[in-house]
Amino acid sequence: MLPRKLVVALLLIAKLERHNMWGGRNKGYMWASDLPKGRGLSEEFADQLPDVINDLYSDSLLIQKPSRSRRKYALNPDRRREIHDIVRTRRFSEKLHRVLSRNARLSSARHLDILDQPKTI
Repeated sequence: MLPRKLVVALLLIAKLERHNMWGGRNKGYMWASDLPKGRGLSEEFADQLPDVINDLYSDSLLIQKPSRSRRKYALNPDRRREIHDIVRTRRFSEKLHRVLSRNARLSSARHLDILDQPKTI
């Protein structure tokens, strides 16, 4: 069992990486409302997602842009190497890892098995 926020953060980073959401023009961002809709991040984690997005954005791992009065998110392309390492090692910087680990709710580490699957895109 792992802290739920940590599991959600890893799944979110991996989802955006898998779908090449590195910013740029229109196609490099994902609507905030689409983040918990499958493709690597189950809707069961939707309740935790706003806090996780805030933590990742505060640490500059995510970038955002407004569009049609809503927000879109992408991975920070300036931190590409670090983000690839996070997905590979399942470990954030010490400070962010501590923040994400401060969560009383736990989730099964089995949710992270999807990170071991080869990319299909």
